[in-house]
Amino acid sequence: MDNIEPAVRQARKANPAANSELLTARSVEANVFQSISDILSRSGEVRELTKEGKVKVVGAVYDIATGSVRWLGAHPEQSSLVFGKPRSDDPHAGHGGAAAHTAVAGAKATKANGSSHSESGNAGQSTPAGGGHGAVGLPTPQQAFEMLRDGNQRFFSGAPQHPHCDKERLASTAKGQHPYATVLSCADSRVPVERLFDQGIGDVFVVRFAGNVADTDEIASIEYATGHLGTPLLVVLGHSSCGAVSAVVGNAELHGCLPALVDNIQPAVARARNANPGLGGDPLIAAAIRANVFQSMNDLLANSPGVRKLVEAGKLRIVGGMYDLASGKVEWLRDPLTADGADPKPAAAPSAKPADAPQSSAEPAESAKDAHGEHDGHGGR
Repeated sequence: MDNIEPAVRQARKANPAANSELLTARSVEANVFQSISDILSRSGEVRELTKEGKVKVVGAVYDIATGSVRWLGAHPEQSSLVFGKPRSDDPHAGHGGAAAHTAVAGAKATKANGSSHSESGNAGQSTPAGGGHGAVGLPTPQQAFEMLRDGNQRFFSGAPQHPHCDKERLASTAKGQHPYATVLSCADSRVPVERLFDQGIGDVFVVRFAGNVADTDEIASIEYATGHLGTPLLVVLGHSSCGAVSAVVGNAELHGCLPALVDNIQPAVARARNANPGLGGDPLIAAAIRANVFQSMNDLLANSPGVRKLVEAGKLRIVGGMYDLASGKVEWLRDPLTADGADPKPAAAPSAKPADAPQSSAEPAESAKDAHGEHDGHGGR
């Protein structure tokens, strides 16, 4: 939240008499420009590309009720941000800053970025109406898993249903969001999470970041989704030919903020090397990508007491998946280095008991068609 506070302060100062709804809307716009400022101030790479005219950075706000995008244009002070002296005293420089996208988008009545879906329109509520664990209509962890599994089956077999993509869905989700699963995935453009699971608007809370790493910002988004919105399933999704993991395996020379990103991946690469002595090239990259999925699970469980408690209580299930770019199929992973062949045992956090491994996703215990509430077996509600 510390990345958002400057934008809110700016909006308050510029709109001293604004009511809550107007102040939220102005804060969303200010936050879009704040993200643009953070990108251009912290990334010499993006700044140089912008100077050369190879990248255009613009702001936009998405209206969750209508589906329309309102383009805000360039930052009012973009010229000085691009050609002026970059900030050198920013305590948040490096991993955790805004991701550099051509368009930096917000969502009407709430904040969103390119790494995660927006929060619902229930601004100011700690737990959105209908959210939280035990909310009516949410499936069990196993049923939620089966919904995603079946959706991917439809996608890669060429029979997607494209549910929940109409005006009626826009109108219903504008009142609040009730996703049934959280997915931590890579930001790779070839990994369209909702499409590959054949889900629609409001079905899945997606946290996207290069290398599907679980660092502070990603964990915070996951805590919001699992703790406040009450999603009973979390999928950590890796994919074939992951460039971030490949860069670490190949000891590629990295610039800008990238070194701070890949330090999350290095333990996974080391683990893959140790488990596969003598392996190199593409086979080692493939092994490291899989190890990185479990590394993100461990990082999440070791650094989030809230998520760990939900797993211990049986309210949240965490599973790993590997998406194949060529076929469109998700392979549900078992960790070869754990004795039970299920999800990895989380690294222990200080003064905290690590959670037991959730049930293996490869052995479903109940059918999604038995989900209570309004859900159906295709992720519908």
